[in-house]
Amino acid sequence: MEEFMPEEGRAPDRKVVKGLSDQQLQAIVLLVQGVRPGEVAHRVGVARETLWRWRRQPGFRRQLEILRLELHASRVDRIWTLVDMAYDVVEEHLEEGDAQVALRLLGLAGGRLTDSSGDAARHEQEEPAEEDPSDEG
Repeated sequence: MEEFMPEEGRAPDRKVVKGLSDQQLQAIVLLVQGVRPGEVAHRVGVARETLWRWRRQPGFRRQLEILRLELHASRVDRIWTLVDMAYDVVEEHLEEGDAQVALRLLGLAGGRLTDSSGDAARHEQEEPAEEDPSDEG
């Protein structure tokens, strides 16, 4: 499980999050990281029922959602960074004249651009079969 802490590895700023205790902020970070609620309660030193009660509080839920959105945004940014890097590699292979490798990389990245033999897939439409004039009927 990847570690996630909001805002470049820092816990939420205590001044910004009014009405939440340090334990609640710890619990929120752990929940966003995907830690199971029972384990979260154990790590922050509260009963499961207390965590359940916190999760019903509007301020707690609001902060939990904010951090989940931050995590989602950071993952989306990471994916786009990886996509950019992948296309740079494809571009390098194209510039080196290695179109076959470039097509394979593109196929892995986003779709089926090669057939099972590794050759570039044909995208021409086949001509419809001509009707046999003797088949009148």
